[in-house]
This record gives sequence, C-alpha cells and structure tokens, in this order.
Amino acid sequence: MEIDARIAQTIVENIKDAVSHNINFFNTNGICIASTDPSRVGSKHEAALLAAKENRAIAVDDNHQYRGARNGINVPVIFNQEVVAVIGITGKRQEVEPFGTVLKKMTEILVMENYERLARYDRRLLMASLTTAIVQSPPDKALITYLAGNLNVDVQQDYICILGLCSTTGSRSLQDQAFQAIDLCLSQDFPHLHKQYFFTLAAQEFHLFLQYREEDTSSGAEELASALANRLKQALPPGDSRPVIGISQPFCGLDNFPIAYRQAEDAARWAQFKGQGNGLWYDQLDLGLVDSHLSRREADRLISRVLGNFMPDRIKAAQRLFSEYTKNNGSIIHTADSLFLHKNTVQNQLNRLARLTGYNPRNLNDYAVLYLAFTLLQFRDSQSIETDISDPSSI
Repeated sequence: MEIDARIAQTIVENIKDAVSHNINFFNTNGICIASTDPSRVGSKHEAALLAAKENRAIAVDDNHQYRGARNGINVPVIFNQEVVAVIGITGKRQEVEPFGTVLKKMTEILVMENYERLARYDRRLLMASLTTAIVQSPPDKALITYLAGNLNVDVQQDYICILGLCSTTGSRSLQDQAFQAIDLCLSQDFPHLHKQYFFTLAAQEFHLFLQYREEDTSSGAEELASALANRLKQALPPGDSRPVIGISQPFCGLDNFPIAYRQAEDAARWAQFKGQGNGLWYDQLDLGLVDSHLSRREADRLISRVLGNFMPDRIKAAQRLFSEYTKNNGSIIHTADSLFLHKNTVQNQLNRLARLTGYNPRNLNDYAVLYLAFTLLQFRDSQSIETDISDPSSI
C-alpha cells in the first residue's frame, strides 16, 4: 500500500503538536514524502529504509549513524499486518525515543482513518458509476459487470428501485451526511430486509437499488422508505422537508433497471404533487399513470384543447373554482361558501367555464375531461414545466 504524499503531510500536521521536535514521514523505500521541515522532503534516509525492511524501530545517535539520517528515532507504521511507512522524530535519542511507541500508534490510527475515508469515497464513486450505467438503455453489460464485481453485488437478482426527492443535497458536507444517513439506515435499521444494494445521490435526489426477495413484503419496503426519509431529515439542515419517496415494481434483469428507475421517479413526483407523503408504490398510481405515459407534447395538446380559450391571467381563477367545486362534491352552495361568493356568482362562473371550454362540469362525462386537463396543468406547474395553453394551433 502506497500512501499519498498529501495524506502523509496531513498526518504529519496532525501529530506535530504531540512533540516539540521535527516529524518526518517516509515511504517504504526510505524517501521522505512529508515533514515539518520542508528541506527534508525528497531526501533518502537509510535508517528509515532499514526500519521498513526489518519492521523494527531504528535509533540514530552519535554511535549509530546512517546515510541521510539525523539523530532521532524511526519506527515502522503497520497497516493490515504490513509495513506501509516509517515515522521519524528528529532530536537527541534519549529525548525522542520515549515518544516512539506513542507516535507509531497515533500514525497508525490516522493511516487507518484516511484509508477508511478513501475506501468510503471509492465505494461512493463505484456506486454512482454503477447506478448511472445501469439505468442507461441499452446497458453496457461489460462496464456493469466490472462495477458490480468491485462492489460485490449481483445485478441478476430481484430488485426494487427507491427514488427520493430531497430539497437539499448540494454541498459536499451535506452529501457526506446524506450518504452516511442512507448507509446507517440500510445497515443498522433494516439489516434483515436486504442482502445487496447500491445507491447514489444526484441533484436533490437519491437513487437506491435494493435486492428484493420473495419474503420481503410491501409494508417492509414502505417502512424502509419512511425510515430513509427520517434519517435524511435528521441529516439535512433544519427546516428542510422530509424526502418524498417513490418505489418501483419488483423486477429482475438488466433491461428492467431503466424501466424501474422511471417507475420510481414517476411515483415520487406524483406523491410530491399530491402531498401523499413517503413510500408511494408505482402500482398505487392512478392519474399519475396517465401523466407519466403521456409525452409533454400530448399532455400540452390536451390542456390546450380543453383550456386554450382562457386568458393566461384567468386560468388560475378557473382552476381554483374547479378545485373547490370538486372538493365540495359538486355542491354549488358549499362551493360558494368556501370561496366566499354568492351561489349565483358561482353558477355564472361555472356556466362561463362550460362556455369557454365546451365541457360542462355538471355533466359527468365532461367533468372527467376537465378534471384531467386541470390535473395535468397543475402537475406541470408543480414540476416547473412551462405549458402553452394560449394557442392550440401552436401544438
């Protein structure tokens, strides 16, 4: 194992306050790669080389001289039962030798921490690469096999996709906290629910592919989704809302990963729009299925066909009228009360809605068309998708 010079310098900076002497960090070839004395960096040190080869502390004093070495103590640093570096203290032997064991332990702890940090970072990169590759269509099977092998996951098993919409995941520190929250939830809160998983964080989203076995229940997946939302809520800044989560159908096979990803995204965005909380399954979608299977062009055509005669500044008022009319189950009196209007005014506005659209909300067949058009318009507004309803001929 080779230790990067930047990491070595970080370790030196972290332990220099423990002793009032110069600290030197050597690789296993006896080359100084980091030091509190910049002039030592790059020099060859025979005592450090011997300490690395023989895995023992080597002292340097007037009676024991080594080329390139100054008086002091040099101790090997052990990681995974092998020497990975040598740490040295410059000074009189009798003064610095007592610090040898302490400095060795401190350095080994810091090497371990840096290794674990790098391992976590490498794992995140591998998971992000696998998640990106596996939702592409057609899949790059060679790349997926390589990445999955490095993560020790079998992508030929049954999986579900869980997609969460988060309000904040921007900064590096928030990314770290979010990763830790998801890892803790999967490894500690629900160790019985899964065997294999991989996930990544994107801009204000997280994407998780989780092995789904026959004995796993839908309620178990919903509990996991809720727990993920709670963990992320605790990790993200105060005031952030809980993530809204969508869950795909269970699936198997590389070709189905992109389909499951889209299913989970459709479920999450519909749950966000309807305010239905966490853990909405794709199978639970109603009108969300219509919207997810309509292209933007097709949806805009329907919206324009039904609502295109409204002036842009009047569409919101019509939308509110129709929404209250729906909430009050078609009661003109109750709709008037909720809008603080006279019932005759509501009657006139409903007549105007029928006149401008060609669909009468008091007719059940016409109501269904109006409901779909207004719902599609609201959903697109909530997703910040601009819809042109003013000119039907432009579609």
